[in-house]
Amino acid sequence: MLHRVVVAVTLIVVSACADRFALAPLPDGAVAFGPPPIYRTWWAQVEHCSGRTGAFSRVRWFVVPGADSFIANGQRDNGLWIDHYRYIVLGEGRVNDSLVVRHEMLHDLSGSLAHPTEYFAERCGGLVQPYPR
Repeated sequence: MLHRVVVAVTLIVVSACADRFALAPLPDGAVAFGPPPIYRTWWAQVEHCSGRTGAFSRVRWFVVPGADSFIANGQRDNGLWIDHYRYIVLGEGRVNDSLVVRHEMLHDLSGSLAHPTEYFAERCGGLVQPYPR
């Protein structure tokens, strides 16, 4: 009897936590990639201009091969930060575009999908792609 209770409780806990570990919906064709070393330099630049810090290693990187842009959430974009999962998705043609990459990094460091003028224009203007794109 105790064994069945333990199994039942384990199943309940696992099913409750499974959603937290599920992959976020990604744009069609997106695949994981390892960020180039220059991204660490760009991250430090965005930390400096924004006055915010965060672990670079917490971000998972994805690319949509063969595309400059992609459709996500019903709109075309060339970069995307998926907040709950800390994913950054880029069109392959934008992987080396420092303005786009740093823009998405700023979303992660700020923890917001918004584009406050203070950060995207004043503090980090010139380092990040302005909004709207």
